[in-house]
Amino acid sequence: MCYALTHKYNFPLESIRVINEDQADPRLRPTRDNIIAGLHWLMRGVRAGDVLFFHYSGHGSQVHENALCELSVFCFFFF
Repeated sequence: MCYALTHKYNFPLESIRVINEDQADPRLRPTRDNIIAGLHWLMRGVRAGDVLFFHYSGHGSQVHENALCELSVFCFFFF
């Protein structure tokens, strides 16, 4: 996806944030807090006419952390 955004649609690499389990930086791993922080990052400084793209590829799951929690993910596409 990153390749398509940078090479086909000419998004600058610094305007792309990838959150996945392979990231060395723990702030870029797919936790609830990191996903919410990523959405805030995406929305920061948005002005009329801007193009935003949010892509989620995966499935929801339940994780046991002192209590059973469920993560719901909503996909928004802005054009």
